[in-house]
Amino acid sequence: MALKPRVTDLQQRERRQRGYAASRTISERFPRVRELVFELRFKGEAGKPLLSPYKQIYTGDMQAFFELQCPSRECAGGGFDLSPAADRAAGSHDGISHGLIKCRGVAQGSACVVELQYEIVAFTT
Repeated sequence: MALKPRVTDLQQRERRQRGYAASRTISERFPRVRELVFELRFKGEAGKPLLSPYKQIYTGDMQAFFELQCPSRECAGGGFDLSPAADRAAGSHDGISHGLIKCRGVAQGSACVVELQYEIVAFTT
């Protein structure tokens, strides 16, 4: 069975591309941080996992762009901005930030139910 195409908004995709291109590198944004490790778990209705948990590692020379798309194919205008959480991890004494973010999009005429549980660890120099 073929997957339904993702509902995409051209303006949103272009905004993300401009944001990525304009972002500084990890070492420019966080001079003391050599690496950020994101542990991510997407959950759908009733907390049901949507994807396998995974890690995303950012090193000093990578773009400090932390916006993720919603994994739901029905979601429009959604996603997750982990920039504030990355800032907290980089600036905290223990180098850790964790929490839960709800998708900001719309799916089938109502608020998207996808949530992102995250933990970010900043490794300093």
